[in-house]
Amino acid sequence: MALGPSWVIAFNAFSFLVSFLALLFLRVAVSHQGQGQKPPSYWSSFKEGLKFFVSNRALVVLLITGMIFMFAGMIYNSFAYLFGVENLHVPESLLGVYVACLGLGVVAGMPLTAFLARRLGEVRILWIFLICHGISSVLLSRMTSMLPGMLCLVVRGFFSTCIFVTVRPLILRVTPRDFIGRVMAFQQPLITVASLLGGTLAGILTSTLLAHLHATIAGFVFGPLDTMFTAVGILVICAGLFAMLVLPKALEGIKNT
Repeated sequence: MALGPSWVIAFNAFSFLVSFLALLFLRVAVSHQGQGQKPPSYWSSFKEGLKFFVSNRALVVLLITGMIFMFAGMIYNSFAYLFGVENLHVPESLLGVYVACLGLGVVAGMPLTAFLARRLGEVRILWIFLICHGISSVLLSRMTSMLPGMLCLVVRGFFSTCIFVTVRPLILRVTPRDFIGRVMAFQQPLITVASLLGGTLAGILTSTLLAHLHATIAGFVFGPLDTMFTAVGILVICAGLFAMLVLPKALEGIKNT
């Protein structure tokens, strides 16, 4: 806010330059195994990777969990600013600070989440943090003033770190090295589709069925935006419960094969 948007955009561009240079100087040992053999065709390699993916129960569970989380996350992203203005009454001059609270929770929580994952295990941290993330989203939907809303955002950002800290290590744990690229190629597009569907459905619902919603249930008033945010929380809680009930058994099944 103090430096202006030009400096923020420039700093963001500089971060991409640093990433590019890091990749440019990266040196990876090339395997010479299988020289002289004809490489498999694209479609045979694709089918082999797809068969491995759908037959790996742990990967399927992680994919479904990630799709639910990103579907709900895009609903939140679509209305984050509007919710801040209309429900939390955040002044225009503080909207940047309001949105940054989520990132603050992520940055502050990443080291602690990594520490807890080492102590308690990635699976346990994943489902516990997802459930807590969903609860914080429901609490955020009930907020009507700026400071409590910002606090909920910090907490929400903290619990969202489970996706960054646990999912990739779990994928690497259950995926042979030769299939890692193909697994990522299957997973990322589907998660992107879930995100797009979440944003699209949220926009359609808030402009049609929920446009004039004003209901009181058990003393709580529900409007379009807070109803959507409540749905976000419930979806993420469901993702956490799904991971809690299915993922440990899926990983155990892979270990026993």
